[in-house]
Amino acid sequence: MVDAEQTYVQKAIESFSEQLQARYNKDKVFILPTLQNYLKRSVERCDYEIEIAKRRNLVFGAKLVRGAYIVEETKLAKQKGYENPVVGKFDDTT
Repeated sequence: MVDAEQTYVQKAIESFSEQLQARYNKDKVFILPTLQNYLKRSVERCDYEIEIAKRRNLVFGAKLVRGAYIVEETKLAKQKGYENPVVGKFDDTT
């Protein structure tokens, strides 16, 4: 399982995970990316992961998490002045 982190490093982790999946998920799931349900982009990211797996003829699996960095991401967005990447509240992540 490839864990997920804060949004400021997550794109690099997703790229690494994609590369590993392309190499190892040909016959069964060995590499599982983590999809963060508390992020506004989570549905888009899930759709993307599934589409890439289909195009590459890979077996897909994923780990879903609900809210590991909700407080930190909200605080960072406010401090740095960018749109909060997090959905409204923890209950919205289900």
